[in-house]
Amino acid sequence: MNDIWITNASPVIALAKIERLDLLWDEGHTLLVPKAVADEIQVRALI
Repeated sequence: MNDIWITNASPVIALAKIERLDLLWDEGHTLLVPKAVADEIQVRALI
C-alpha cells in the first residue's frame, strides 16, 4: 500500500538542520510538499 503523507515546513526544516530528511522518505510512502511549504523552505534556505 502506498500511503501519502503531507507535511508542513516545520518538520522539513527541523529534519534538514540535523541532516535526517531520510526520516520523511520511507519505503512505501509518498511525501507531498505543498507549494507554499516548498516556497517557505526555499526562502529559509536563503537566510
